[in-house]
Amino acid sequence: MTMKQKAVIVLFVLLACALPVSFSIIKHYRVRNIERSIDELPIIIASNSGGSIHFTCLNREECVPPTESLGTPNNPGIDEETNLYLPFYDHSDIFYIDLKQQSVRHITTDPNPKLENFLSIYSLYTYGKVVLANFETVVIISKDSSYEVVQLETVDKFGSVSIGGLVQGRKDQVIAFSTLPIRKEGKDFARVFIIDLDSGAITEKLLPCPPFVEATQASLAGQKPGVRYGLTLVSVTAGLDKLYYTFLEDKDTGGGLQVQLGMFDTRSKQETYVYDSPNGCVPLTTRYRQHKEYLFVGPGRGPLLLRLKDLSPVVDFEALQRRGLGFGIQALSPFGEYFLVGTPTEAFVLSQDGDVLREYSLPVELFGESYTFVEYLND
Repeated sequence: MTMKQKAVIVLFVLLACALPVSFSIIKHYRVRNIERSIDELPIIIASNSGGSIHFTCLNREECVPPTESLGTPNNPGIDEETNLYLPFYDHSDIFYIDLKQQSVRHITTDPNPKLENFLSIYSLYTYGKVVLANFETVVIISKDSSYEVVQLETVDKFGSVSIGGLVQGRKDQVIAFSTLPIRKEGKDFARVFIIDLDSGAITEKLLPCPPFVEATQASLAGQKPGVRYGLTLVSVTAGLDKLYYTFLEDKDTGGGLQVQLGMFDTRSKQETYVYDSPNGCVPLTTRYRQHKEYLFVGPGRGPLLLRLKDLSPVVDFEALQRRGLGFGIQALSPFGEYFLVGTPTEAFVLSQDGDVLREYSLPVELFGESYTFVEYLND
């Protein structure tokens, strides 16, 4: 064996020994980066108690002082300037809490005759503004306390509007959609409303959707296997190229009508995926929400966490329940690139693939109490 051959063999052995060490170093730094990104923001729980909203921080020693309660928090979150915004169900007032100064600013829309009977159902923070909606009215609230009221019935051409949710649109736009499709010239269409967040201008669009039969008492009495009844729109992508909807179908298994969740490509006009629930249960609700590339429903009607691209499940919630001492899932919220999941006794930080990255025990005073996470929608 020549010296050159010996040198090659020695080099190969050294490289072979070095590779496991290199992978170990890479894995170590990856874990450290994940840990660091989780701890960049406080993980906060909001709960109602004694007429106040109380906050519990899971990764901080100090937290936000209690503040006045105006009702049940509706998707509270932290904005890109690290302010906590706090909308509430049933009305249009919100709080902005400066986490550094520990100061609270109350933004109210009273008195406004357009919002006299406004009951907030949906809430979304997008492009620096809080957007609230009920079935036909959208309120856009800016940080300077100014606001815009957008009434969709003023542009209605095809019957009454019933908003089914809010989705972040393209730059400085929000998308509202009607839960029920309309029929025009023998074809079914989904109705979406693109709202400019600065001007309040509305652009209505009709998108093709799958054919279905209306869920009337007569149609359901004569149900047939393979026929879709009562299609309800639950979400739409920002590019308007995908629709997500629930429907009732008799799969001829002897179980009667089952709720299904489908995905439709508006360009090819083809249904691309149907979510196959392992327990045969899909939430029949208008409380589906989007976060980045995910579609989810909170525990009140779910929980459910799916990938937008193919409706594949992200996490085994039953396994999480077992880790949480067997209790049910109580809270589910986005947190940057992660998700927060809570049981009555535990809280988990989940990766984009549903892996548990961090686990926290909840304070005893929260055991059995209703609560929600403060979410973070930015990267």
